Amino acid sequence: MLKKVIEKIIRAIRNIHGWLAERLGARLLKDTPYNRGLVCMYEGNYKKAMRMFKKKVINDPEGILGWYMLGEAYWELGKAEEARRSYVKAWSYRRRIKERYEDDKEITQSIREALVRSGVVAEASDADAL
Repeated sequence: MLKKVIEKIIRAIRNIHGWLAERLGARLLKDTPYNRGLVCMYEGNYKKAMRMFKKKVINDPEGILGWYMLGEAYWELGKAEEARRSYVKAWSYRRRIKERYEDDKEITQSIREALVRSGVVAEASDADAL
C-alpha cells in the first residue's frame, strides 16, 4: 500500500518538480520525516506536512529542500510570513546546493520562484542580493 502511495507521489512530484523526483528516486521508500512530509503534501494534509518538515530541518538545519518544502507547507496553510522565512532560509544555503545535488539550477530556480511568489523579492534575479 505504502509503495503505491509513494509511486503516486513520485508521479505528482514529477509534474510539479521533476528534478525532485529524479533526485530522490528510491530514497522516497525510506521512512523519514521529509518523506512523510511529501506524502502529507500529496494528500493535502499541510498541517501534518509542516510538522514533518519542521522535524526535517531540526535534524538537518542546512537542508535546502527541507526549508523549501517547509515554506511550501506554510504557504498552503496561508502562513505567508512563515513561508517567506523558510524560503529565505533555504536560499541562504544555496551555495551548498552543488555539494548535495547535481541539478542545482532547477532547485535554485524553484526557490527563486517561491521568493517572488511570496513577495520577498520582486523578480527572481533580485534573490541574488539576499
